[in-house]
Amino acid sequence: MIVELLGMPGSGKSTWARALEAEGKWVRVRIQSRLELCLYAGLFLIRHPVSAWKQWCYLFRFRGASSLWYTKFMNLYVMHHAKYMKASMMSHAVLDQGHLQNLLSLFDGDVSLEVVREYLAILPRPDLVLLFDTSSHVCRERVALRTHRPRHSLMNDASYDAWMTANEARFLALRELLPVTHQSEVVVMGCEEASRALVRNFRPIRFVMHVRMPTEKAHGLQIAKTLEALHEAGEHVELWIPVRQNPLTQNLFEYYHLRGRFPVRTLWSGEVLRTASTFGAVAYWMDGLFFALRVCVERLDAGAVYYTRSPLLAWVLSGRGCHVYFEAHSWPESKVRVFRAMLARVTRIVANSPGTQAVFKQAGFLDVVIAENGVDLSLFDASLTQSSARTYLGLPATGFLIVYTGSFARWKGVATLYSAWHTIAQEHPNTTLYLVGGEVSDLLRFPECAHVINDTRTVVISHQHLESIPYFLRAADVLVIPNEAVHQESISYTAPIKLYEYLAARRPILASNLPSIRSIAGEHATYVPPGDIDQWALALRDAITHPTHRVTSPLHIPTWKDRARVLSALWQPNIDATSSFPKKLS
Repeated sequence: MIVELLGMPGSGKSTWARALEAEGKWVRVRIQSRLELCLYAGLFLIRHPVSAWKQWCYLFRFRGASSLWYTKFMNLYVMHHAKYMKASMMSHAVLDQGHLQNLLSLFDGDVSLEVVREYLAILPRPDLVLLFDTSSHVCRERVALRTHRPRHSLMNDASYDAWMTANEARFLALRELLPVTHQSEVVVMGCEEASRALVRNFRPIRFVMHVRMPTEKAHGLQIAKTLEALHEAGEHVELWIPVRQNPLTQNLFEYYHLRGRFPVRTLWSGEVLRTASTFGAVAYWMDGLFFALRVCVERLDAGAVYYTRSPLLAWVLSGRGCHVYFEAHSWPESKVRVFRAMLARVTRIVANSPGTQAVFKQAGFLDVVIAENGVDLSLFDASLTQSSARTYLGLPATGFLIVYTGSFARWKGVATLYSAWHTIAQEHPNTTLYLVGGEVSDLLRFPECAHVINDTRTVVISHQHLESIPYFLRAADVLVIPNEAVHQESISYTAPIKLYEYLAARRPILASNLPSIRSIAGEHATYVPPGDIDQWALALRDAITHPTHRVTSPLHIPTWKDRARVLSALWQPNIDATSSFPKKLS
């Protein structure tokens, strides 16, 4: 575990570090001799050659006056390399002067925020950054009292004052930038003891996911909303994902409208998925393997919690001695021995549904808990009525609307739904079917949907953003979830996020009679035999001719905050429960 301190000269970093070191567990990293300096700096060059080369380029570019060259080279380059490398070999290390301090020390004047952002990206990462926010006049007074001021001795007064002023502005910018790149907390004067308490109990929660983020698919929403809820609950969460080309131009926080900010770390591992058109499923597995190898060579903290949905990543991380929580969504139909072996050393299995929990327990995994999906109830405000939702979307104010949202995959049942609707459509001229979440070309893959291209009573709407979905659901007269019993994932394991959204919308629901659906909706849906076109036609006809306006919904619809509480409780026993300090500084 590496904690790095960042602040203006005179902000109190070294004093704080010495006080923490005096407690006995943490060590303030110091280089004791030239031999140590050469040894650890050399190891850094071997371990982090790309970072070292890019830092050298920045050092040359911003070398400044010739009087500063030697100081910058030795202190900002060689010394910081050596200290970071030595810290990475310790269990609890504190860097009171490290690479991040270069963000203030390297640049002699004003530089653009983009330059700072690019330089920050090439630096090796600590586990936690503490930013010492001490007033500028206090810092200057403290520095003036020092007898050893190497920077001041190499610059005239005007240059030194300009450098301090530029750093003060840069530090304020870093306060806004660091929360989305690093685990960071701000330490203000008077709160030093509280910050040391936080460090004593600090444990990062790292979601390591082999996925593209953001993504149009439901798993992206689940990951983002879970991280948001954990962050709001005070957990120090991070997201590790591979570098991917993404057709979505918004970042994670913009796309999912997330409140707050947490670090997102992208790891380059080659994008083998771009060859999927040639190599098919092999490309996916190779991409996953390369990402796992990339994660394996990272500096992993045995005191952190690692959370993943990938069996391969779970195997790699647990093999490195990490606490790994594996989120299970299904049980494989083949290669079961390999699957079991990969999960043999995980700390705990987190199942998405009762069906998934049951199959893992039957397979011999004893420590399996359920953390079900949720919904953001704030999106389903009571003021959003059916008429206002239709007005917002530009839908007909009158008429009966059947609405389905989600993927158009075969097992989702859209072909069955369309076939059932097509058989009764002529009987109900004031009724329209809305299929939201795909393209007409997706439906034309199914022979049953051949008529959809000329069907004026069926409206196909492409994938919609998160904020638009509640409007479609509230605009409906009946919502449908026609999953088919084609495999165990659909029958027993799945926990569709859209079903939680359906319940929150308080509209009548027609759903396939499957254990996976019943475990969520309970008595708050009308059930239809899965895949039975005739029965679905009867159910649709009955919903149209006998509309239900008063809908009962569960007293408690699970939210993402509920899910976060379940997850937090899983790893809390491993943290010092005697601490009375908050997880995050206010």
